[in-house]
Amino acid sequence: MTIIQPLLPQDVTAVAAMRQATLAHKGEKTGPEAQPMFDVLLAATPPLRMCG
Repeated sequence: MTIIQPLLPQDVTAVAAMRQATLAHKGEKTGPEAQPMFDVLLAATPPLRMCG
């Protein structure tokens, strides 16, 4: 099951930057060999903001 959450207005800029950063890798394999690229992307992602 896939759950897609709505994009929050405060996340639009970050999502646009992430899409731009990953565009060069469109169509590449996404298996275990993609782990180094994922690690770099995750390291550049700010921590989750807790709401409430």
